[in-house]
Amino acid sequence: MPARSTLLQRVSERRGVRQFVKFGIVGASGFVVNLVLFSLLQLIVPNRTGAVQFYSMYSVAFLAGGVSN
Repeated sequence: MPARSTLLQRVSERRGVRQFVKFGIVGASGFVVNLVLFSLLQLIVPNRTGAVQFYSMYSVAFLAGGVSN
């Protein structure tokens, strides 16, 4: 009698599903890098309430998240 595979096993063996999960993991890691770096910059940068400082901090964090991906 052949072993019956579960629905989860059959779905996980499909190439598209694996690629989608990998894509999600990479995207989530970039988001975490972005969030952590932006939070750290908010603690470090003086006068962080100014628009220029805020946009600069966000730009640096965004680029770091993109580079990490």
